[in-house]
Amino acid sequence: MLYAVNADLFRTLHSDELRLIHKIYIEICRQPWFNEAEKQKLATYIVAVYQRGMVDHTKLKQICTAAARENFARRGTGDRGMVNAASSLCG
Repeated sequence: MLYAVNADLFRTLHSDELRLIHKIYIEICRQPWFNEAEKQKLATYIVAVYQRGMVDHTKLKQICTAAARENFARRGTGDRGMVNAASSLCG
């Protein structure tokens, strides 16, 4: 899983790019299966995937949602461990 984020990225992002990242973050956080305790890790993951060049909204959302379901789902929701697509796509 990706967690290394270049701090300089935040200085170079335009407002529309930040809105894109934030929109995906909010959409995932609102899912009933999402573990609220993992918000920081999710944010870091989304930025890391974006930083690696995944700038298409639809693809970025698909990859990050799959990774969140795999790694950040609440226990007992049946989602944790269900998908491993993001790992193969993102390193």
